[in-house]
Amino acid sequence: MGDGMARRVFRAEIGLTLKAYHRRARLIWARDALGRGETVKSIAFACGYTHLGNFTRAYRQEFGESPTETRQRTRQG
Repeated sequence: MGDGMARRVFRAEIGLTLKAYHRRARLIWARDALGRGETVKSIAFACGYTHLGNFTRAYRQEFGESPTETRQRTRQG
């Protein structure tokens, strides 16, 4: 199976492109790290983001709240 066909099959089965799947996996890892009390900045860089604003924007699009809001909420509960 060629690369193009593999990408199409992946998208048909998972519902996301490989890029979107990888991005989502990194953001889920980030959410877990926020729950452990790690800093937003260290998590952003560990996820491969070089600009904190880009990480925050992607996180908010995925989860509907900022990383700081997640961190505060998980530390309270």
